[in-house]
Amino acid sequence: MSGIPEKNLKINIGRVIKLKRKERGMTQEELAFALKVEPRTLSRVETGATFISASLLVKLSEFFEVEPKKFFEFDLVQKCSTDRDKIHSIIEMLESSDSSTIDTLYKITKSLVH
Repeated sequence: MSGIPEKNLKINIGRVIKLKRKERGMTQEELAFALKVEPRTLSRVETGATFISASLLVKLSEFFEVEPKKFFEFDLVQKCSTDRDKIHSIIEMLESSDSSTIDTLYKITKSLVH
């Protein structure tokens, strides 16, 4: 791990946390409340603005029921995070669309997937 630049390390740890959080369908505020930490602290770790503390790492590990080392496994996160971000972006766009547009996009998507 010594070959990973510090900034990339912080960002990747944050991406793992964000992915785990989104898999649970939680906001940063909800997770922060569950962990008994300030939402700003969680936000700064997720964005890579600051390193994760040992105590937060333990809390996250216990909450998500994973070993602490899982937050340092980045290979799959890069792809999953990108795909999940795209899916969330599509959902956000659809939420502001009218019913006719949603119906049309549903039919197109269904024909592409099947």
